[in-house]
Formats: sequence, structure tokens, C-alpha cells
Amino acid sequence: MHSNYNINQLSLNMATFYEPEKNHQAHYIHHLVESIDFDDSYTFGRPFEYEPRVLLKLVLLAYSYGIFSCRKIERFARENVVAMWLTQEAQPTYRTIARFVVSDTIEMMLKSSFSEFREYLRKNGLIDEAVFIDGTKILANANKYSFVWKKNTIRYDDLNRQKAKKLLKEIKESIVNIDFADDLTVDQLDEICARLEQRIEYLNEKVEETKKISPNPAKQERRTAKKYLKQTRERKQKNSKYAEQFAIVGERNSYSKTDNDATFMRMKEDPMKNGQTKPGYNLQVAANNQFALDYTLAPNPTDMRTLIPFLEKMDADVIQGPIVADAGYGSEPNYEFIEDKFGVFDYLIPYNTMLKEETKRWRSDERKVMNWHYNAEDDYYIDPKNVRFNFKRYAYRHDTYGYKRNFKVYEAEKFDEDRKENPNALTKKGNVRKIYINPQWEYFKGKVKTNLSNTEKNKIYRRRKYEIEPIFGNLKAYLGFTRFTVRSKKKVNRQMGIALMALNMWKMSTSSSKISPNNKNKKKTIRIFQNFQKIRMVFFKDRDLCHSLFAIYCHTLIALDIKHLCYNKAKKEGVYMSETISCRQTLAVTSHRVLASDLNEHETVYGGALLALLDGTASISASRFARSQCVTAALDQVNFIEPFVLNDSLCIESYVTGHGKRSLEVFVKVIGEHLDTSERFLGMTAFLTFVVLDKKVTLPELSAETPEEKSLCADFQKRKAYRRQKIAEQKKLQASLSLDFPWYS
Repeated sequence: MHSNYNINQLSLNMATFYEPEKNHQAHYIHHLVESIDFDDSYTFGRPFEYEPRVLLKLVLLAYSYGIFSCRKIERFARENVVAMWLTQEAQPTYRTIARFVVSDTIEMMLKSSFSEFREYLRKNGLIDEAVFIDGTKILANANKYSFVWKKNTIRYDDLNRQKAKKLLKEIKESIVNIDFADDLTVDQLDEICARLEQRIEYLNEKVEETKKISPNPAKQERRTAKKYLKQTRERKQKNSKYAEQFAIVGERNSYSKTDNDATFMRMKEDPMKNGQTKPGYNLQVAANNQFALDYTLAPNPTDMRTLIPFLEKMDADVIQGPIVADAGYGSEPNYEFIEDKFGVFDYLIPYNTMLKEETKRWRSDERKVMNWHYNAEDDYYIDPKNVRFNFKRYAYRHDTYGYKRNFKVYEAEKFDEDRKENPNALTKKGNVRKIYINPQWEYFKGKVKTNLSNTEKNKIYRRRKYEIEPIFGNLKAYLGFTRFTVRSKKKVNRQMGIALMALNMWKMSTSSSKISPNNKNKKKTIRIFQNFQKIRMVFFKDRDLCHSLFAIYCHTLIALDIKHLCYNKAKKEGVYMSETISCRQTLAVTSHRVLASDLNEHETVYGGALLALLDGTASISASRFARSQCVTAALDQVNFIEPFVLNDSLCIESYVTGHGKRSLEVFVKVIGEHLDTSERFLGMTAFLTFVVLDKKVTLPELSAETPEEKSLCADFQKRKAYRRQKIAEQKKLQASLSLDFPWYS
């Protein structure tokens, strides 16, 4: 029987005390905002209806829940019990919240909050000295078709000036009674309009005096003057329009008419798959241990030109150790700026070609100067064709953005020792070859390589992926912040600060944030409790129905996670937990279609190609069984049963059929199919032996289930004994072989 429900019944209202759980982000928001040294003394203007601290707490809490609309925040303050506790039941209107989010007050409070937050993290050992920098793009609150391109503005402005000059020329020829200077320019269109207006006023008076004359020459001249005045005003209006566009775009290549501070750039989220540009901002974040320490919004689509402005704007207490970033920031101006301003700290920023330079193809390329011989004492290069390049002179270049690069120019020796012209010293057009070397750039490249080759510094650099990238993932996926709701750089900068600080508060409320950034064992342990928060919202939608199911799920989850942790610990110590793995669990299947490039002169598949496919598939089965790195030791009993021809389908199956202490046997069979007739056939079988490299690994037990698996596993010891016999015979054969080269005989 249901309990009595009557909302109209008179009841006695009693105040009840409520406080969020101890680890809720509301507590961190409260302590952070209260620690801000905020001078809210009244000066001038409209007084605050609500204290700024209350509004900041409400906005941070709402943003941590992924609520960005001011109307929804207003409703959130009325209905959410945590918000009511945090604001002491204050209910500001959406207009008050909207004014506060973009006000100067919140900018000052956010700056202080980031400073207090960094001090708290360092005091509690939650971050170390390294600073990880990366960027992502956030959509602006602007129409995606409201673009203004700088190149178009330049082009249209040139056309407008050409038309204006042509118009001035026509005016000079047609209206002889107006005196114009010969050097009158387009920028003096105001003066031209004023003189034409004066001329029209004079002609109006003259027309009134000569009304009876027909045809009236004054009317004809007035008609021409009005036409030129209209065209001149159009040119003047266009000139003002383009001048305004140049002032707005500045050094950028584009801007949006809806939000003039937004720049059009390609986003990672491209649902149309056409590389369409959209208005947005490039968010740059400095982080450590997945906490955002500082940020800025840049108009540049690429990261390379954002580093210097970011470091210049950054607070002094942010950089206290090595600066870490990806190869998108590696450039000579960035390296030079960091060395000049932060010379005591290392920069772990690879340049864009660093990985390519380590490849065999790059190192064997004779065109690369780095592969040439260099004589530092006499300062000359010798290329692989034995052409000597001597130092000639110094040179410099300015790039598009005005940065000056200094070069040393080396010129090839045109004549050899016999005073004969060396064709290898000339270009295709017959000019002497020259190379340009940038000594400063080569110094920076060498320093970066040295830093990243250091074991300790390389460990710091490898942390970059999971130190900074999760911030962007949580910002866009967890909070759902992918687009600004305000316009202009000042306002979006303030909203971005709120979102990042709200993300920091959410991060503080999770258990994983209360550990040292270098303590990996604790991170694994805390993962157990993180799973509760991921599924809590799913199961608690209907508490009465799902309470027991949630409890069962949680107990199961804990057991599985504890088993996983113990297994990893045992693996690290070299002792695995005793378990049994079936042959089916090690099964690996790959498919391949025979193409014309796979065929030999007999119109069948190359045997070597088949062996390569077999080895790759078998290695997957071996790794699944051992859970460690394995290498191929032997390829035994290979049987080519049926050939494979063009357009056949190959299905390669492999699974483990036996093992010793460190070795294991993998059986492979290849099933062919004629795709034209759907006929299947057994084309090939083989046994491969793999060896586990890690000597501490103890292999699990193997169980067979199907008749085929049982048959193969039963004969494993026979094949193992036969293999040992063959190995002994091979050793005798190897001992009798000669190592002399045949051409020495």
C-alpha cells in the first residue's frame, strides 16, 4: 500500500542542516575562493547585489557540472542542494550572473585564484618543477560563414584605389571649373567630396537664375557633378571599410564579423571531412600533474608562434623548472627566447625534423649536409662526391614575421687539383653550388638532442602526453566545453579561466589528485575508487530498484581491480599468479587476399611471403600466452599442401599447443578459399618455436578443449624430443662449416 501523498496538506517546515560529502568539489571551491585576497570596498558605480565571492563560488560549481548557460545557472542555484549550501541559498538572476562572468572583478579574482592554487599545489607536493605546455582549439561564439580574409581585403582595397584614381582622372577632365592638385591621392577623398558639394551648390544657384534657358548648360554640369559625387562617396565608403578591416585583422590572416577577435582555423572536429575553417581561439595551457597552472588564448592557428607571447604573459612563479612541449613548438625564435629569459632551466622541446633525422633514410641521404664531413679547424665541408665547400661570407634573412636568421655561406670549389672544372661542383644551370648553414640553429638542435638523450630528462619529456592532454580531454568531453558563449577576447579569456579553474576543482575532488605526481603505484590503487564515480550516476537513477545491483557490481569491480593490481605486482617481481589459459584464448586470426603483386612466375603466391604472414600471426598467439616479449627461435615442419592463386582468400589461424619453461610452440594453419566458387581447402601448416626474453617470467598452464587442440597438445612432447634431436645434429653441422670467404681461395 502506498504512503499518503498530499502536497496541499499543511506541514511544519523545519530547517535541516546539510553539508556535501567531505571530498566534494564544493569544499575545494569554498576554500579556494575564501583564500583570495579580494578588496571589495565600495568605490564608484552600481553596488553589488550579491558578494562577488558568492557569485564566483556558484559559477565555478556550475561549470564543474558542465553548466555554462546563465539561465541554467540561475535554475541550478535554486534547485541544487550543493549550490544552495555553497551560496547560503542566494538566488542571483541570470542577468546578474551574465554581468559577473564577463566583469573586470572576476578577472582579478581568477588571477588571484590561480596564484593561490599553484601555491597550494606546491605546498602539498601535488606538482613538481616541470611545466608542460600544449594547446587546443575552442570554437568561438560566431557564425561560421562570417569570415573576412586579409588577402581578399588587400585585393579589394587595391581595386578600390585603382577605381578611385580613374574616377579622379575623369573628374579633372570633365569638371574644369574645380581646381585639383596634381598630386591628389585616394586618401583625400573627403576634400574631393567637399569641393564637389560646393560646386553643386553654385550650380543650383545658377540654374535658378537661368530657368528659362533650354537646354541649360548649368543643369548638365550639375547632373555630371552629382554623378561624380555619388561615385566618390562610394569609393570613400569602401576605403573606410577596408581601412577598418585592416585595423581589426592586424597581423592575423582572417577574422569573424560576429566576433572580431576570433580567427578562422581548422578544427580537429571536422564532421564534413572537408577541412572547413571555423572561427575559434587557440587555447594554450601550462600544466603539471593534470592541473592547469596558467593559460592564454592566441589568435594563431599553429602552436609555434604562441609560445613566446604565452611565456611573456605568464606569471613569474609558474616557471620553476624544465619547460616541456611537443615538436610543434620547436623553432629557433622559441629556443632563443627561452635561453635569454629562462637560461637556468632546460627546455625539452624537440624540433619538427628530429625523429626523421634518426631514420636510416635520412642518414643515408647524400643531399643532407648533416651527413657530410666537416672540418672544424679549417671550416669546410666535403660532400659524398668529394666536393669541398669553403666558407665564403656571412648572410642573413628575415622571415615573414621579421625574425632575423644569420647564415654562413659555403661555396664549392669549382676546379679540382688539376685545375679542371669539376661538374659535381655546379648546379644544373651551371652555377657554383652553395650551402647555407645557420650556426645558432645547429647549436639549438644539438642541445635539444643532448637534453632528450639524457635518461632523467627523457623521463620528464615522456610524461608530457599524460600530463597535459587529459586536461583538454576532460575540458571537452567531461565538462562539454567546446564552444564559448561570449564574444571578444576579454570576455572569452575570463570564461576560459572559469572553466579551467572549475576543472581543477573537479580534479582536486577526485582521489587520484591527492598523490604525488611521480607515485605511480598509488595512482593504480586509486583507480579502484574512480570506477565508483563513473557508474554512480547510472545505477542511482532509481535507488530502490538498483541499490542491490549496484552493490553487487561494486564488490565485483573491487575484486577484479584488486586481482589486477596483484597480478601486475607479481609480474613486476617475476612471479605470476597461477592460472590456466586455454588454446582458444591464444587464438590469432588474420586474413589476406592474393593480389597480382604476391605471385611468382608460376602464378602462385611466393613461399617467402607466406612465411612472413605466418610468423606475424604466430607471434600474436605467443605474446597472448606469455604476456611478455617473445622472439622466433625456429620454424619447423612447414608443409605446403595446396598452392594459392590470384584472388584467393587466405585465413591464417594460430594458437599455442605446448610450452616449456621459457619456450613455447605455436601451431599455424592456412585455410584457402576460391572466392569465385566459395571452395575451401587446407593450403599450409607449420609449427613455430618462440622463446620468452624475460627470464623472470613463469608461463601459465595450457588447456585444450576441442579435439584438434587435444590431438596437437598430446603430441607436443614427441615433437619437442624430435626438435632436440635436430638441434644436436645442427650443432654438429655448424661446427664443421668453414667461415672463410669463397673469393680468398
